[in-house]
Amino acid sequence: MRRADLSDANHQRFFLELLDAYMQHPMGADKPMPFENRDKLIRDLTEHPFQRTLFAMDQEEAIGLAVCFLGYSTFYAQRLLNIHDLFVAADYRGQGVGLLLLQGVEDWARELGCCKVTLEVHGDNLRGQSVYQEFGFDGGRDKMSFWTKLLVDSC
Repeated sequence: MRRADLSDANHQRFFLELLDAYMQHPMGADKPMPFENRDKLIRDLTEHPFQRTLFAMDQEEAIGLAVCFLGYSTFYAQRLLNIHDLFVAADYRGQGVGLLLLQGVEDWARELGCCKVTLEVHGDNLRGQSVYQEFGFDGGRDKMSFWTKLLVDSC
């Protein structure tokens, strides 16, 4: 595992390659990342005070990505860490990389004093749900929906 430094050119490359692959996947946006978004994305995330990104590594190449943001639990009156994006490169799926990323995220969350780690998962992403359950995530007593109202035309 390696914590991302998005001011580093190699980390920027890792981030953009993995996020683009995720965006092209059916569980992502099912289309490539718009080229014009790349510089803005790196700049905005580098400056975002609550962004935490982790890479899973094979030697010196990133093979997985967890993009997280610090939040706050009003019920627990403590910080939380939300996994916004979690992706493993196709050639590395089924080898435990997702579990390693989740462990890295949990370790970081504990270091930051968070009370929990949260994530959203598509209802039809059964593979992802299986990994999350294996790691100890619970869908809760009531199934929750994640609703969106887009304020821009497209990603």
